[in-house]
Amino acid sequence: MSTKIKKLAIAHPYAVLFIICLCCAIFNPLEKGHTYLPGLIIMFIVQSVIIVFGCIYSRKYFSIIEYLGFTFILLIIAFYLDYNYLTLEDPIEMIAAAGIVFTIGLGFIWALQKKLTTKRIILLLFILGFTIRLVYIIETGWGDRQHDFGGNNGHLNYIEFFYKYNFTALPPVDTENVNQFYHPPFYYAIAALWFKIQNLIIGAPGAEISELAKENLQLLTLFFSSTCMIISYKIFNSFKMSSKGLIASTAIVAFHPTFIILSGSINNDILSIMFFLAAILCTIQWYKNPTLINILKIAFAVGFGMMTKLSVALVAPAIALLFIIKFFKSKTYFKFIKQFSAFTTVVVPLGLWWGIRNFFYNNVPLTYIPKIKTEGHSQYLGQYSIWQRLFDFSSADVWMARGSYYGYEYREHNLALMILKTSLFGEYYIGKSQTHTYYFSNVLFFANLIICIIAVLAIIYFIFKKTEIVSNAFRVFFGVLYVTIMGSYIKFCFDFPHDCTMDFRYIVPTVIIGAFFIGLSMPGEKIKPQKWYNAFLTVLIFIFCISSMFLYITL
Repeated sequence: MSTKIKKLAIAHPYAVLFIICLCCAIFNPLEKGHTYLPGLIIMFIVQSVIIVFGCIYSRKYFSIIEYLGFTFILLIIAFYLDYNYLTLEDPIEMIAAAGIVFTIGLGFIWALQKKLTTKRIILLLFILGFTIRLVYIIETGWGDRQHDFGGNNGHLNYIEFFYKYNFTALPPVDTENVNQFYHPPFYYAIAALWFKIQNLIIGAPGAEISELAKENLQLLTLFFSSTCMIISYKIFNSFKMSSKGLIASTAIVAFHPTFIILSGSINNDILSIMFFLAAILCTIQWYKNPTLINILKIAFAVGFGMMTKLSVALVAPAIALLFIIKFFKSKTYFKFIKQFSAFTTVVVPLGLWWGIRNFFYNNVPLTYIPKIKTEGHSQYLGQYSIWQRLFDFSSADVWMARGSYYGYEYREHNLALMILKTSLFGEYYIGKSQTHTYYFSNVLFFANLIICIIAVLAIIYFIFKKTEIVSNAFRVFFGVLYVTIMGSYIKFCFDFPHDCTMDFRYIVPTVIIGAFFIGLSMPGEKIKPQKWYNAFLTVLIFIFCISSMFLYITL
């Protein structure tokens, strides 16, 4: 029975993850400062299962004294977690401690059994990454640390539009008003449907959207962000990467602050990133096994991605280039013409219907983005020269400087610094107010800085260096993908010279590209310099992960 369940979970990881995310609703208290009873009951059940199975398995590997000691430790941990849950205002610390202790305990048991394989280490990284995301969304209210969220022109209003009109109408889009309606509707329709389902469950299908339902919106973004971990691992594992490289690459994604922040961001960002990564994975799978089913997977990933956020189209040039390479390398031209026709038939209507609809209704350009006020606007950066925005690296600290209102004498304007800062803390001051989080933030920043430098060097090296691990086609694919994303970002920042347009959330897929090439740079340790490099990078990534974890679970 357990073998069947294990095989089922491995075969359907996204379904398992979705169920886990739904179960996490039990940890969301109805009111802040009150313990949520279902969460307490489920916690007791889970604890009992862990203690029973832990005691059974440990008996095989411990002497009687060690066995009793191990059992005693499990009971002490359980008591500590229960006490915290009942006495703390929120269950955040309990969940964080439970996730960490469970991961360490599971890893310890596997190590004793000599079964701590690479795949199991990856699983432990997933558990910790998921725990951090869960803790973050619980401690982050539905209106906290959001972008263009509230009021009559924010993301929530877009969701409420579908909820109010029962999906029978689409929002009006024009170039006169600044709002979020210009975005494609897929994410907002999903979120509105989630509202409907919640109200149906509580027996009030026509009721107003409750505070709890709004809090539970973050369960969707938790699922999307966690799915990105799985997809990223599958991308890395598609190549003959060393075990150390695979673990290092996956760890960077699992603990990267951007994915933690986006797990609580109620907008279309993380869903579009999920589809972007899915498109990369499906393209790799198609190139290795060019079937009609596989190319349709790419089409649906890109199509639904563009129906979520038009910027997912940035993956298209790299995909098109890989299509061309495969076409000319193959002798079965007619087969690929049929596949490309099927791809176009799916991706064009899915990806472009929203833009075409708005163009014909209100003459809205296909790539329309609302203009923000320029001179006099608090975020405007047009007064800085190109040289300053590219090469002026003056900075007060590791957070984004936004002028006198936020206690700074100047405004952040350098693209490179903004990439580094917002990739770790967003446009916020996460970790700045407390002493311990202040130090975690600074350690995290400098660890990330070194990792980014190594990643860029690794990208350049492997794109221009032939290797058995990555074929020429994939070197071109990742090179074009990286240049397209960064080129679009730089153009966007200068076309819209405001500090908000420099946010790292617009180039999140570069995390996966960088992590991938860092993993490639960690092959087997055949020579001493390689051993030193691997050891240095392992320690550096460990510092990055630990700093990120403790920063985001102790906010």
